[in-house]
Amino acid sequence: MAVEVPVPWSVFWPRLRAAISSRKRITNWSRDGLVRDGDFNVIAQGDYIYAELDGGSSRSIYFAEIQVVYQVWSQYLAGSVRRGKISHDMGVYNGKYIISILHQFQHLM
Repeated sequence: MAVEVPVPWSVFWPRLRAAISSRKRITNWSRDGLVRDGDFNVIAQGDYIYAELDGGSSRSIYFAEIQVVYQVWSQYLAGSVRRGKISHDMGVYNGKYIISILHQFQHLM
């Protein structure tokens, strides 16, 4: 069962979209606290966040995938849900990017 997050998804999602309605640079981050290579830019458009990766490639991240990670965010931070579970067991393809985005915008939660 997911731990409650500070605000409901219906409050957080519009806040996040507004915060990245123009391009923002995201620092690649993981729970172990290490800042890793692979920073990227994001911009929100409709129900998607587009991640622009260094080197020219990009990722389209649908809001429902972000919501899955948001629902277990507190557990991820506490260490009871690992990144591998998010990616493999929960079927989140863009976990690396979503985790870094949520970390950078935790203040909106």
